[in-house]
Amino acid sequence: MFQGMRLPQLQVGDTIRAGMAVAQIPDLHNWEMTARIGELDRGHLVIGQPAELSIIAAPGKKLVGHVKDLGSVAGPPWDRHFDCKIAIDQPIPELRPGMSAVIVITTEALKNVAVGSGPRRYSKAMGARSCTRKNRKGFCRRM
Repeated sequence: MFQGMRLPQLQVGDTIRAGMAVAQIPDLHNWEMTARIGELDRGHLVIGQPAELSIIAAPGKKLVGHVKDLGSVAGPPWDRHFDCKIAIDQPIPELRPGMSAVIVITTEALKNVAVGSGPRRYSKAMGARSCTRKNRKGFCRRM
């Protein structure tokens, strides 16, 4: 089967032919998630970067993964995104295909800097605002 294809609705007594897909069994040992990320953040990501995942349906359980693949940019000029595949290093049994997650990818760690400056992170969740650093008054500032 190819991505986007659907399995036929089969009933008892239907005739099938050789090679016809009648069921799809997911591999529960090798999990990966796909995140749609804005074009402007592509320069901050490389394959192999660590990622933290919080599955919404399994609260309180943090998973660790890494960036496995970066897709090409697609979409209209005013809303360009690319797909970022993240491999989960140690999956939990509660995972199911189609679950949503909050993904945090550490893009840069600053060493020997003043207190209050830490690793720069990219966090993407539905309706969340990306804040890379806070100024002295505590307000978000884009970099």
